[in-house]
Amino acid sequence: ILAQSIDPDQATVLVKDASVFDSPGVDAGSVVYEDLPNIELADASARQLYVVRITVPYSSVSLIPPFWAKDAVLRGQSVMRHE
Repeated sequence: ILAQSIDPDQATVLVKDASVFDSPGVDAGSVVYEDLPNIELADASARQLYVVRITVPYSSVSLIPPFWAKDAVLRGQSVMRHE
């Protein structure tokens, strides 16, 4: 779906093991998502927590990027359990 909208080389897609969030009291703001272990979803166990994060430069998805947002980066993520 992403490749239909932009050049896939412009986006960074991370699929990471998010079991760190299963621990009580984890500060989500202090988690460095890039440092979490990679996960292959085909090998994930049932109910295993994982995160998918996509990062893309704003200029790659906007029609007319404003000058004040030329270096802006968009990030979207979802944390879910494997079924």
